[in-house]
Amino acid sequence: MDESQFLRDFTDNIEGIDAVAVNLDTPLKDIPQWDSMAILTTLAMVDTEYGVQVSGVEIQRARLVRDLMTAVAAKLSK
Repeated sequence: MDESQFLRDFTDNIEGIDAVAVNLDTPLKDIPQWDSMAILTTLAMVDTEYGVQVSGVEIQRARLVRDLMTAVAAKLSK
């Protein structure tokens, strides 16, 4: 999985996010827009762009943007 593409997909799909200020090591709790709507949007983006589904539990466990990417990459490698 291409890290820069995942980051672009992530930031493009959350309304109002400052793509320049977010990187893979950004804590999700530090993103003001990271709320229930952003989570749903991210779940839809992962399904649409990568063809896999990430569970709500996996989202809750994620602390960094990188953790989300890792969860998606794990599903892609199966």
